[in-house]
Amino acid sequence: MNEQQIIKQFAEQVCMEFNTNGVTVYRNNDRIYGNEIDGTSLERYLSISCTTVFRSTTQSCFVSHISVNNMLFVIILFSKCKTAFDGIESQYIIDELKKLKKKLGEIE
Repeated sequence: MNEQQIIKQFAEQVCMEFNTNGVTVYRNNDRIYGNEIDGTSLERYLSISCTTVFRSTTQSCFVSHISVNNMLFVIILFSKCKTAFDGIESQYIIDELKKLKKKLGEIE
């Protein structure tokens, strides 16, 4: 399985399991999956030091980083629900990110 297939499988699973309506993945500064985001948001997401949930009155955004083979992947999950990614749901998503990191690390 290649990188694109692994990320697509992850995105489909997360959208099915959690209150998520979109997934975007950047490798370093290049979008490799999902919708393009504006430069200001990308800079903000690149600068976080830990998994973070951003909220507005109409939506939530879950942002996390994973490092694999000297590459930084920025994983961004979007939800139209402002209470998405609360509590245990975030922990389950983090567990899925750990599995994703392992799968990406196995690619040669």
